[in-house]
Amino acid sequence: MKKPITNFLQDYKDTLRLHMPGHAGKSGADDITEVFGADSLYHTSGIIAESESIAARLYGGGAALFSAGGATLCVQAMVAAAQGKIAADRGCHVSFANACALWGRDVHWITPSVGSETGLTAPVTAEQVVAALRSDKSIKSVFITGITYYGLTADVKSISDVCVEYGAKLFVDNAHGAHLAVSGNHPIQKGADFCCDSAHKTLNSLTGAAILHLKDAVFYRRIKSLMSLFGSTSPSYPILASIESGVEFLFENPQLYRNNILRFRPVLDSSPFDWESFDCMKIIINANSAGYTCQELARHLRCHKIEPEFTDGKYVLLICSPLLEDDVCGKLADSLKLTPGKPIAGMKIKKLSVPVKNMALYDAVRTENEYTGTENALGRICAENLSVCPPGSLLVAAGELLNEQTITVLKKNNIKRIKAVCV
Repeated sequence: MKKPITNFLQDYKDTLRLHMPGHAGKSGADDITEVFGADSLYHTSGIIAESESIAARLYGGGAALFSAGGATLCVQAMVAAAQGKIAADRGCHVSFANACALWGRDVHWITPSVGSETGLTAPVTAEQVVAALRSDKSIKSVFITGITYYGLTADVKSISDVCVEYGAKLFVDNAHGAHLAVSGNHPIQKGADFCCDSAHKTLNSLTGAAILHLKDAVFYRRIKSLMSLFGSTSPSYPILASIESGVEFLFENPQLYRNNILRFRPVLDSSPFDWESFDCMKIIINANSAGYTCQELARHLRCHKIEPEFTDGKYVLLICSPLLEDDVCGKLADSLKLTPGKPIAGMKIKKLSVPVKNMALYDAVRTENEYTGTENALGRICAENLSVCPPGSLLVAAGELLNEQTITVLKKNNIKRIKAVCV
């Protein structure tokens, strides 16, 4: 695959740098600014435009726009481009709610279901989108999560068909699914109008690397302009070059992704733990199944110099890159040689409850507010969008009433102080 940005940086290494940045290449030879020939991220006409065009062709979209500001910048641009009221997945990333606050957008929340056995939040369904569109004729945009943190994928094709039928545009946060293109399951291949990938999450790209895909290239310049409102005027060229590397590795090694979990199967099957995988990058280990809490298993893994992605409830989540050497299987096998205990009974699965909306999200963040201890916030209106990273899912949206269940969730996530609307 041709890599215009990477090739330019390679050719530039021997240049005497009488320009920014101040380290003059000593702290990173690839770290340059928009020098002659390097193109400009928000006014592309050279190497960046060429590289984006290559990515668009490989992914099957009308256009691809690179971001050095993560998928958050892409989400901000998508929210700005949305028309009318937005029907959105309540399991969305907090960056969506923050973007709505910035742009003054009204949101109709769609509450996803929770698996009765797994306790995992499911993707939004086409039926739920139909119900939302029928309930409020002012909805002209639909915003969903393409693949959840745990690897569950939405039926984007069916949701796209619904959006076409009702005249709504479909926006997809596909942060954890940049790799889905090689399996034919990427949202831009399934009819999404706009879709963003956080390339660093599943490709071998640097943190902050992201791609915003467009079905119709006619929106390219408009979306570039919207991204420039929040993106740095000095984007990182090492990050942009890493997008090329990530895309190249993905499309030149599709089988490494498709068969990634297969190499871990013997290790996991011989362990005392139940496990599941809904996506080729992710392994979900049920610590409770062998008598351990997720925290205990995570501590044990850390003693073996293994850091998991996340722990929650009964699960330990592992993100396993195809770039990991094969000896990772042996190391994981050794760490999972634990004596099983009596399985821990799972907690009763509760239906996901969305707090009552008492104020528009964008009004709540602009209204006079004050910090208060979480334990004293019962009955108050939240004045900020609250989440915990990882995974960054929205816990409470600004404008929602803080009830007992909400307070319990916030305390569980060690959120001790919050902004509340002044009474």
